[in-house]
Amino acid sequence: MININKRGFGMTRIIIVVLVVALAVLGILYLQQIQGQKTPEEKGADSTAKMQTEAAKNNEAEKPGLATYKNNKYKFQLQYSDNLVLRETANSDSFAFNEKGKEEAGTSALITAAVDILPAGTTLEKWIGSFDIPASGISKVAFGKRQYLKWSEDVGLGNVISFSTLLDSKTVLTISSFSDTFPTTAAFKEMLSSVASF
Repeated sequence: MININKRGFGMTRIIIVVLVVALAVLGILYLQQIQGQKTPEEKGADSTAKMQTEAAKNNEAEKPGLATYKNNKYKFQLQYSDNLVLRETANSDSFAFNEKGKEEAGTSALITAAVDILPAGTTLEKWIGSFDIPASGISKVAFGKRQYLKWSEDVGLGNVISFSTLLDSKTVLTISSFSDTFPTTAAFKEMLSSVASF
């Protein structure tokens, strides 16, 4: 009879241990679930962040009347009016745009763009100054969220108006025009404001 009681008491111990372990596991799962739940404020912040991300994606999408140029070597893109024709070079360091119908050989480009690497320890202002542009001839301007340094130089055939911006800490994108009027157009401003790294 003693053996039966010992056996029954042993089963009771096992059942109690299993119940304690099960309760512990359920408690841990419950705590993890509670910690994973967000307050209404947190949910609202997540919703706002998601909407801002979606809006940014929509802004990056091509807009009607615009085409997109992507430069995979320097990891940037810009949008330009579909009234312009893109002329790319083989090395990805420069490209140009002509007006549609004026893209025949020998015609100078309406807009040129070039990518340069700043020498070590050189600022964008000093780099522009290395072309004999005085500091008084350089001004800061913004198009959208992007900051540019505007400068011009006489190249013999007239002034070239240039806008330089940093794509990263050492990579410069300069967009220039021989036209005095085109840099004041909405199409040119849209192009400059659309420059984005990827």
